[in-house]
Amino acid sequence: MEKPSRLSGAFLQRIITIIIAFSIFLIPFKILPIRVAQASIDDLQFIYDDVLYESVWPIERWIKRGTEVVNTGLSYLELEYNATCLETGYEISPFPQPSSLYLDPGENQTIWYFLDVSLRTGLTNEDMEVEGNYTRTVAIRVWLRGNPSDSRLVYLNHLIRVVPSSWYTTHTNSRIYGYVYDEQTKQPLKDVHVEFCGANGVPHYGATTNQQGYYEMDFFAYRHVMNRRIHEYVLTAAPPGYEAFMKAYWPVENSSIRQDVYLERTTETINCTLIKRFETNMTIYRGAVTSDEKYVVFSQGHCELPLTQEEVQALSSVLLFDTNGTLLWRYPTGGEVWGVDISDDGSYVAAVVLGVEKAILLHRNGTLLWDTLSLGMPRIESREVQISHNDKYVALGSTGGTLYLMNLTTGEVLWTQFLEGQIRQIAFNSDDSHIYAGSGDGYLYILGIDGDIITRAYIEAWPYSTGGLKLTEDEAYVATASKIGNITLIGASNGERLWTFDTEGGASWVDVSPNRDFVIEGDGGAFGLSLFDLNGTLKWWMSTSHSGMIANDGKHILVGREWGFDIINPNGTLLWRYWENFSHIPSATFTHVAYISKNQSIIVIGHGSGAVYFWRVEREEVEFPDFTISSDPSALTFTKPFLVKTLTSDITVAAISGFSEDVTLSLSWVGTKPRGVSVSISPTVVNPGGGTATAFLTVRAQLLAPKGTYTLRVTGTVDATVHTIDVTIVIA
Repeated sequence: MEKPSRLSGAFLQRIITIIIAFSIFLIPFKILPIRVAQASIDDLQFIYDDVLYESVWPIERWIKRGTEVVNTGLSYLELEYNATCLETGYEISPFPQPSSLYLDPGENQTIWYFLDVSLRTGLTNEDMEVEGNYTRTVAIRVWLRGNPSDSRLVYLNHLIRVVPSSWYTTHTNSRIYGYVYDEQTKQPLKDVHVEFCGANGVPHYGATTNQQGYYEMDFFAYRHVMNRRIHEYVLTAAPPGYEAFMKAYWPVENSSIRQDVYLERTTETINCTLIKRFETNMTIYRGAVTSDEKYVVFSQGHCELPLTQEEVQALSSVLLFDTNGTLLWRYPTGGEVWGVDISDDGSYVAAVVLGVEKAILLHRNGTLLWDTLSLGMPRIESREVQISHNDKYVALGSTGGTLYLMNLTTGEVLWTQFLEGQIRQIAFNSDDSHIYAGSGDGYLYILGIDGDIITRAYIEAWPYSTGGLKLTEDEAYVATASKIGNITLIGASNGERLWTFDTEGGASWVDVSPNRDFVIEGDGGAFGLSLFDLNGTLKWWMSTSHSGMIANDGKHILVGREWGFDIINPNGTLLWRYWENFSHIPSATFTHVAYISKNQSIIVIGHGSGAVYFWRVEREEVEFPDFTISSDPSALTFTKPFLVKTLTSDITVAAISGFSEDVTLSLSWVGTKPRGVSVSISPTVVNPGGGTATAFLTVRAQLLAPKGTYTLRVTGTVDATVHTIDVTIVIA
């Protein structure tokens, strides 16, 4: 048995055998026996923490554990395995996937599994509302491929303690407090709702600022029981008309955190107009757009609708639209399509069809050019396909782990490379000299166009289908979002893993801003939608997202939601929301395709309900009604000698953006108040009425006024909006 496309253990055995045989002729009068190592299950070593793994739910969202499997022998091993929760009898889906290991002598691989509120544990959301203790044992069974009767077992024990979310409202050990101000006026803001929310939404605290802008919340700081991870919190204040303030914290017990918040006013509005809504009656799962953004292709699969298997097969199709929302053609595939791509120039569409187990290439007019079965290739189960930028190649990744590079014109297989796990996400670099492929063995592979593996980076599990891999435009970085939660940033040229973050749930998509100042990801885990700086520091997070992308300007983020989509900015400010009620569908449906054009004028959405949307986006810079204060002259000089002298200055209040409210004017000295100087302003209330209004400042100085330079401040106030101007008073 040889490991495909690798330096196999069998090959090493042959080398050793040759060396031993040759040595016979070097050692006189002594015959050395030749022994070739046989593959043996006894050569396996399992490395894991043999402890009772304790976890507190739901403040800890799940348990994720790894067992390292090491080949200590001299022979290459192909292994199969499974993992089962003994209490429920449920066979967990462990990783790598498929459930196979390919180990050279001395090589190791980690088997990962997770337990959560699901059939895996038999626990429900209702169970999370009542205190209780649950024990769960996971059995990992490993055997040589084709010989399940001779296997090895590892048992891992768990204690799940349920402490309901409500418990944390009355049990606290720390405090966060502070004041909320308007950044422009530096005045406190009252009635602002402030939230302090833990990862996974647990615990969740809230407060409202008082007249002085003050808030405080007592909360429960927590560390995970086994890995001692500090439970993350995010502080959020996002009143209407202001940019959202969001900040992540890692508090420890008995923390006292002061966080004053200065809110900046929102400077833009966004409005979206629906161009076209098209109902396809089958889940939209994947999509791709041509480089000129004239065409978009969708594929149907991963059904989220109450359909029979026969109905799914009959409805599944590849659909080509223009970005005005016109359906150009529909190609029935006879099976679900989890992978689809369109060439940069729109000339070709490639797709892989499940059930039928073939890949197809279509002309831009919707006619079939070739399919792999007609070409005489074996059936290939695949969820991933990609067309090169130069229209020369089609890359196809199989569930079994083989990467195919095919001639686009003829369908000829140019080479194959075995990547040891199901292939999800494929990307060509800009000049088609390199291919990036995510594998179910937990690695991102970087290959040359000749098929040679250049390097690989560990990412824990395969990148999610709908958006789990992003190669930056400058090809400096690759970001991945793995099926079991890791967000990883990798150097695209050398495969160096720069950082990774565990979202404690299946991650769906990831993107890197065009100017490389932040990374954003969406997941179904504890962090939902989270933003990091380029060094991997978590900045904030909010509710769950399953698709999305950063706009080309780096200032807007399109976020696919279960019920529609949001447009936010990097601060987390909500700029636009589309919400549709899908409650008539018995199971959850998600936005799987979310695309915003390079000039941010068009949005394309593909939804799990089968609906396709095309939107026109309009942006407008906002200048909020406001006012300014000026003085003329800005300095008044009194030159002695005089008995009494009076000088005046015109105080002008000017409107911004049609401001037309009453402005109350008041006077105060900054620093020393001079003796013998009196001041007044008239009128004390002015209204610029969208233009200007003038009040008159009168300053009266007497002989006894001491020489010096003094500052008189004129303050204009409208509710929380305050502006000032200083007038210099000189006694000379």
